[in-house]
Amino acid sequence: MSETQQATSTAWTSTQAYIFAVICLLAGIAVGWLLRGSGSPGPTVTGDAASAPAPPATAPQVPPAVRLKEMADTQAAPLIELLKSDPNNVKLLVNIGNIYYDAQQYPAAIEYYRQVLKLQPANTDVRSDMATAYW
Repeated sequence: MSETQQATSTAWTSTQAYIFAVICLLAGIAVGWLLRGSGSPGPTVTGDAASAPAPPATAPQVPPAVRLKEMADTQAAPLIELLKSDPNNVKLLVNIGNIYYDAQQYPAAIEYYRQVLKLQPANTDVRSDMATAYW
């Protein structure tokens, strides 16, 4: 047999491929059900354990807005001092705006971003950050 005849004789038809896919799907469902679905529902709680308080949640606690502002002010303070000596330093303005943005202090971030855009109106990164802060 030539190579092309051999290649076409070993290729699957679309019907065979669909049947194989359905068989694989059913086999996967069966194996999943056997491994997890038929397992026991877990231990039952009785007596004093039922009235015990639930363990504390492990999700990270987000600080309140006041705490976020304090943190942002603390981080931005040295940069603001540097900014007093060089008020047109775009890098400092962007960094301060980003600190306030990350702390969800959007009005303060917008003000610093606005100062950057006065100096560099074509700065698309700052324009995007400012638009997101407005949103």
